[in-house]
Parts: sequence; C-alpha cells; structure tokens
Amino acid sequence: MDGRLIYPIGFLLMLAFVWLGVEEVKGLRGRRQILHGAYRNLAECERAIDYLSKRLEREPRDWETCIRRGEAFAFLGDHQQAIRDYTRALSLHQKDEGILVRRGRSYYKLRKYDEAIWDCTRALDINARYIPAYSARGQAYFESGAYEQAVHDYTRSIELSPENAQNYINRGQAYYKLKKYSETLLDSDYALALKPDSAVAHFYRGLAYYRLQAYGKAIEEHSQAILLSPRYAHPDQSSLRLGLS
Repeated sequence: MDGRLIYPIGFLLMLAFVWLGVEEVKGLRGRRQILHGAYRNLAECERAIDYLSKRLEREPRDWETCIRRGEAFAFLGDHQQAIRDYTRALSLHQKDEGILVRRGRSYYKLRKYDEAIWDCTRALDINARYIPAYSARGQAYFESGAYEQAVHDYTRSIELSPENAQNYINRGQAYYKLKKYSETLLDSDYALALKPDSAVAHFYRGLAYYRLQAYGKAIEEHSQAILLSPRYAHPDQSSLRLGLS
C-alpha cells in the first residue's frame, strides 16, 4: 500500500470509531432514560413506548417494563392504557404500593376518585408510611369534596415529610374549602418559609387574608402571586371564580 494513503485511511478509521462510540453512548443514555421514565418531550416518550412494547413481546412477564410503559402512557395523557399496564404489573407483582399509587394517580386524572382512593388505601395497607399514597389520596378526597379526609391525609404527609412545602399548600387549600381561614394562612406561612417563590402559597395566603378582612394584605399577596406567575392575573384565577365577591 502506498505509504501516503496510510495516514488518511487511519484518520478516517479513527473518526469512524469515535462516531460509533458517540452513537453507543447516545444509545445507552436513551435506554437509561426509557428505563427511568425521563422524557424531555413527546417524541422521546413515543420512542420509549415502542421500545418497551417490543421488550414486553419478548418478556411478557416483565412487570417492571409494564410499569415503565404505563408511566410513558401516563406522560402522554393516555391514562386508560396506563391503568391497563399498571394492572398487568400488579397481576405479576402483587402487593406493591408503588404500582397501586401510580394506578391511583391515573384514576385521579380520569376523575375516578373512588378508584383512586381505593388504590391508595390498599397501598397504605401494605406500607402505612408511604407518603405518596397519603398525598395522592388526599388529592382524590379533595376533588371529591371530602375536605376533612383530605386534611387528615395531608397532615399525615406533613408528619412524615415536614420539609415538603407542597404538603402545606395542599392542606391549606383543604382548610380554605372548610372555611378555616386562619389555618389556611398558617399553612401558607409554613409553605412560604420552605419555598418563598411559591406563587400558589402567596395566592392562598391572599385568599385567607381577604376572608379575614385584611384587605391590604390580601392585595399584597395576590400582587406577589401575579409577579411570580402571571397566570394568576388570568380571569380563570380571578376572585370572582374563587368566590371572593
């Protein structure tokens, strides 16, 4: 071989190996994203569903893959299919509180609150300290109008995870529905101590101040909520919609 060709050919081979290495890393990252449910957009999620479906064809009793595909369908908003995959996973791996709560969340998204409550209750029968079950059941109770039960579950979530601002926000909203405005104010204070940039906490603190006739403070809180999240200036979030008039 002409010595003049050796170096260019070697350089091209090196580039080819580098390209193959980069593609392999991309493939590994993609599979890792799929297995951990880390999707940045719908296209990635759809590719994940295709990959997971083929994997289930090869290994139909792989309950973990059922869960991953269920999560992908839930990400797409197809909660009916997500429920089918979670149910399949439960048939293969019974008494798993995580699967039950995932299915309960999909029932919640479909506004099937009784089913969501039932799944979360079953999860808590398995693990009485499973925080996601209390949070999800509290949301289902809230949407079904069972505000006292929602307060109970949010309180339990706070006892188990006192540094989570969302638990205080959720309980404060339930207290507001029960017309316990001082409690709403207190929970909003707790939430803002943990997460000062929480627009929803400022918003509900404003509602509580309004009901307690502290109108100046109510305006300040609603103004702060709008600064943090302009959606609170939208008519759908107006005081009329929330019954302040």
